[in-house]
Amino acid sequence: MKQALYLILYVVILVIVGCTGKGSTKHVPLASDSLYTEERAMAIYDSMPERALLILDSAEIVGNMPDYRAGLFRAKVLSSSTAMQQQDSAIIICEALLHHDEAQRNIVYRQDLFEHLLSASRMRGDYEEMVHWGTELAGLRRSQGLETEALRTDADLGLAMTHIGHVDEGLAKIDNAIRQLGSIRKFSELDAWLIAMKRKITVLQEQGNHMEQVITLADLIQQRLDDFAAHADDYHDGTYREPSKDDIPGYHDFYHAQASGFKAAAYAVLGNRQAAQREMDAFRQSPYGHSLDGRCMIAPTQARLGDYATMLATYDEAERRMLSEGDTLNTVYANILRGRAEAAHASGHATQAYGYLIRYQAIENQLNDRLQRSKAHLYAARYHAQE
Repeated sequence: MKQALYLILYVVILVIVGCTGKGSTKHVPLASDSLYTEERAMAIYDSMPERALLILDSAEIVGNMPDYRAGLFRAKVLSSSTAMQQQDSAIIICEALLHHDEAQRNIVYRQDLFEHLLSASRMRGDYEEMVHWGTELAGLRRSQGLETEALRTDADLGLAMTHIGHVDEGLAKIDNAIRQLGSIRKFSELDAWLIAMKRKITVLQEQGNHMEQVITLADLIQQRLDDFAAHADDYHDGTYREPSKDDIPGYHDFYHAQASGFKAAAYAVLGNRQAAQREMDAFRQSPYGHSLDGRCMIAPTQARLGDYATMLATYDEAERRMLSEGDTLNTVYANILRGRAEAAHASGHATQAYGYLIRYQAIENQLNDRLQRSKAHLYAARYHAQE
């Protein structure tokens, strides 16, 4: 009741001041006065994407952001989603914005659009689109003299090329990026080099017969990370990706732990259980190794070593999260079903294993059909845009 009376009194005072012209000068609204700003949306987009999209909508409505900028950040949020429909929306938004006046006069804005297009294509597993947008982005970066960023894009391009049948050409592109970035002791080059090394490891893992090389690459990653942690001032270049001194341990831990995970998987494939277990122990001692994402990364290796119980416990937790988010039509869930099938088969439950395999294959078929429908939808949208 008191709050209501105070509110009424406050309104009356405002009316009186407004009528008499007395009091302070008129306040001009500023973007910082509002909750609806790009900074607030981007601070939460990876953890609360729906809320971030609402903030961007409101920011545009109240005039804190022009439509072309709100569209850019909507695409950023949507391109990181695991839902293919949202990935499609990100692509459609970006392709439309490429024709906007801002994209024609602002090369940085156009570069951001290409980055979101590449990200959305990667998330939906559309490797032909990755090659298309990656080529555009790498060319634009080189036209500005941004060779390090172009090489970072080349690594993604190389990975995509291996998926569409150009394995040798794709690996050569990744190797070129690794070679050029590995000789420069600056953070920007280090960060891009790490991405290129991870892309090469992914290709080698997919080929399945280069595990010794995976171990060598992972060792090199850890050696260079240790050098960075010990001599951070030498690597300092002030680029926007560079972590603060307080964040360097977290950066080091993330990539160092992933390298241990790569080595554990490779040793397990090679049948060296002792070395695999040693790397698994190093992985689990890291903060990343305790995270759900980290445990999902290492779960297939645990299964290969016969630790199906730990793998299934991780998959139970991941499945609960996906069910709570209402999204089980994705490659992660498909891999969980395949892992459950392997565990059931190993424990002698053939019927249960067969059931999981049927569900796994059904999701794989759905994902493939959805991608094809999505590509058709994008082609139609492009056609109508051209009309």
